[in-house]
Amino acid sequence: MRLTSRLLKLEGRVNLVDFLKLNENEQAKIYKGCINKPKLDDLEQVTKALIEKYQEKKVTLNYYECDTCGGFHLTKSGKRRRRLIKHMILKTLAGGKI
Repeated sequence: MRLTSRLLKLEGRVNLVDFLKLNENEQAKIYKGCINKPKLDDLEQVTKALIEKYQEKKVTLNYYECDTCGGFHLTKSGKRRRRLIKHMILKTLAGGKI
């Protein structure tokens, strides 16, 4: 990936000066945990994304608030919590209240 493209991906997510001071391993962690994932700005977007993912692929994901960008990201980790989220999704799709 060209440097310009990489910098554009970082824009709005991290302080570029601070990011460039990090070593390659720390930068790679930020790319994996934040930059390469869609950023969801609020819990309403999270809810919609979780339901859409379930409807499209029948997969239940978890979410977390990102320390890097301040937004939210979806993740596969957290098996117990994913079960609770699946229960809420199914209840919502059935027309019930959470």
